[in-house]
Amino acid sequence: MTDSTFRPAKHFVHSISATQSLKTDENEANVWQRAVGENLARHTSAQIKNNELLVLADSPVFAHAVRSKTVSILEYFGRTGLPMKRLRIRTRPPRVPPPPTTRHRRLSPLTSTVGNLLQKSAASLRDDGLRAALLRLARHAQSKSTD
Repeated sequence: MTDSTFRPAKHFVHSISATQSLKTDENEANVWQRAVGENLARHTSAQIKNNELLVLADSPVFAHAVRSKTVSILEYFGRTGLPMKRLRIRTRPPRVPPPPTTRHRRLSPLTSTVGNLLQKSAASLRDDGLRAALLRLARHAQSKSTD
């Protein structure tokens, strides 16, 4: 069997613009990494829309680093066949870690000994509200007790 004669249309149709042939996520990422360097590319992402390069930076520090390289970035994209009219830089909102998951612990029931101590403590209190709360708790402890 011979080699396939299939060839992507971009190899023989000259009317396809360079922008269209390079507009894949992988190619954009590679061009972006070569334009700004590996370190800066790890903290930024670029997207091409209407001959405009939109850059999202992880923090204001990286946005400033991109801003300082604007001219060289636009020149690089022009040399690769992707002439850009302008470069817009946005800073991503800070990444907020997800809230910690709350685990519902199964509480062990109060023993009858603890219930008796609560009743004795309640008897010596002057505050009616606190006394009532301790007695309710003591009743709960006694009803849950398995001693």
